[in-house]
Amino acid sequence: MKKIGLIGLLFGLLLVLSGCLSQGGEEFYALPQLPQDYLALQKTINEVVSELDAEYAAPASGSNSQSIQLQDLDADGRRETAVAFFRAPSAERPLKIYFFRQDPISEQYETAWVIEGEGTGIYSVTFDNLGDTKAKEVIVSWQISSTVRSLAVYSLQYNSNAVELMRSGYTKYALMDMDRDEENEILLVHLDTVENNSSAELYDYESGVMIMESQVNLSMNLTSIQAAKVGTLSDSSPALFVTSGFGDNLGRVTDVITMQYGTLCNLTMNENSGMSTSTVRYYSDFGDVNGKDINYDGILELPLPEELPPLNDTSARMHMLHWYQYSPEGAAIHICTTFHCYEDSWYMILPDEWRGQVSAVRQESFGNTAAAERAITFYHYQVEEDEDGEEKVNARQFLTVYRLTGTNRAARAAMDGRFVLFETSDVIYAARFWESDWDCGLTEEDVIERFDRIVSAWNAEN
Repeated sequence: MKKIGLIGLLFGLLLVLSGCLSQGGEEFYALPQLPQDYLALQKTINEVVSELDAEYAAPASGSNSQSIQLQDLDADGRRETAVAFFRAPSAERPLKIYFFRQDPISEQYETAWVIEGEGTGIYSVTFDNLGDTKAKEVIVSWQISSTVRSLAVYSLQYNSNAVELMRSGYTKYALMDMDRDEENEILLVHLDTVENNSSAELYDYESGVMIMESQVNLSMNLTSIQAAKVGTLSDSSPALFVTSGFGDNLGRVTDVITMQYGTLCNLTMNENSGMSTSTVRYYSDFGDVNGKDINYDGILELPLPEELPPLNDTSARMHMLHWYQYSPEGAAIHICTTFHCYEDSWYMILPDEWRGQVSAVRQESFGNTAAAERAITFYHYQVEEDEDGEEKVNARQFLTVYRLTGTNRAARAAMDGRFVLFETSDVIYAARFWESDWDCGLTEEDVIERFDRIVSAWNAEN
């Protein structure tokens, strides 16, 4: 089974090494042949598997998760190095990463470097230029146990061995050009629940090693690190947005880490409380809690939720999200307010005037297998006093946004004054206004312009 899998992987790389093959006449009906390059590589890898009594052990996460892959490690535009990942259970250091290069004379693949490690597996591997040459370094996350990982960086010295430049435990890490010298640095994020001293560290390449150049504290009382997201501030300067759980782990806080005068700085830290209090949110059950470029300007915004007033005691709680950019001085700049319907994969930018005046209710209708309809209806919300001085809620619907599926969705999108917002191959989003004595400030064209889909983006976890 392992050899069959290898042949499939090698054949999948066919076009990369050999280019497109043209066939004509009888050759068109012949079975495809693996080129000599692949046969030579397969032979070398099979020899390693046999010698080590090994099995393939692909990285568990990240974009480089194939058991065998081609990489351009010397940045010459050609992916001439084959990288393979193995586990040899009987070896002292069972996890092994082999780098194969083709000899220009014999055309046979030979082992150029080997990186070995211990643990339960290889969590991730990244190839990036961190040093003072064009060649890429190898960043490996070793999975030591189910909860412990170790990050190591290796330099592949030509005609020599792989040299370890650094090694450190970590909770999350990021590769980014924090000091803007056109080379990436490594930022390690550490969760410390014992001494309550969680931190971020910056490692940079210097004199052939990776050294820790700067460190900064994160918020106090953290219970988990949820994400370390690379982004930018309002002036497009780089920043790392570290979102963590605190307290009972239901709350979220984001520390915005940047560099000032050559030193890491926590822009949002409140020195009196020991936390980034301006980014704390206790409602965190939404998909973009770690931040998003909500207006597509290349700058990361953080969301702060505000609960909409409920129509009654039994209605589900809904929220609007206020999105903020952060300046190099740590000031929060309001960009927009949205309503996100993650269940139906859409959101809408709300007018500022809706704040404090709008509520929302979810509705679902499944008449038969041919018609499925889910909707969010917005209400103008007012609290008034009756003749006896008692407060009562006066709410009137003024806008509904629909998610329509089923074979007759197009007909349902055109009924009852509805207008189409967006259409895919199997879903139509539509909306309609209801009669109301409140002017919501939007036309059909405004709703279409403010409406957008939520598209799940693949994101490698570090």
